[in-house]
Amino acid sequence: MGRKAHKTFLVGLVVAGFLLGGALAQAGQNLVQLTVVGDSGHNQKPWEWYKKDFAEKFGVDLKIVGVPFAQVYEKEKIEFVTHTAAYDIITFYPKYLGDYAGAGYLVDLGKYAAELD
Repeated sequence: MGRKAHKTFLVGLVVAGFLLGGALAQAGQNLVQLTVVGDSGHNQKPWEWYKKDFAEKFGVDLKIVGVPFAQVYEKEKIEFVTHTAAYDIITFYPKYLGDYAGAGYLVDLGKYAAELD
């Protein structure tokens, strides 16, 4: 998966969550909660910066789970293998992309993102 496809995947996943959350919010239902996991450093900051906007504009409540960088790979890999559905969105170091994509853990959401254009 190239850089563009990776970006499309992440954008598509987030957009899908926002669309679902927005539809439920318009129907008068509670906010949809999406759980984001990643290293507890600077990579989680954008989620924190826009958390309020996600709730107000899209009806999505973000639960942000920060993991020490040295444990991110193990934590995410365990999630992929056990399928516990503990996380909806993952933030990961690009070095892991080959392992995650090669094992079939990621879904290319390019076609869904294209429908939004």
